[in-house]
Amino acid sequence: GTLKIRVRSLENERALERIAEQQAITQFAALSALALNAAAAVPTLALTYALYAAAAALGAQAGAAALRVRKLDKKNAQFVQPAFQNTRPGGVDDGAIDAEAEAVVEAELLGASS
Repeated sequence: GTLKIRVRSLENERALERIAEQQAITQFAALSALALNAAAAVPTLALTYALYAAAAALGAQAGAAALRVRKLDKKNAQFVQPAFQNTRPGGVDDGAIDAEAEAVVEAELLGASS
């Protein structure tokens, strides 16, 4: 047999986890709406109350899933790095050097075209 090694990045794992939670929100919300509609259509009082209770429980689960998504977003925000800025020893910022170099090249190009 052939050995296949699969590697998934952490970003993909986090994205898949978030998507799964969003699907849970959608499913619980849809089931809650279905239970509410069924409760409105059922003529017996006991079954109506049972369906209202089921709708409330499913709605609460949708809310809990939404809170889990919020928690995941906060957790993932810790791992997002701001734009990379490399400063050399002595406090020289490469970004400033790049900006100066671009200005020089642009000035040379403008001077050569005139």
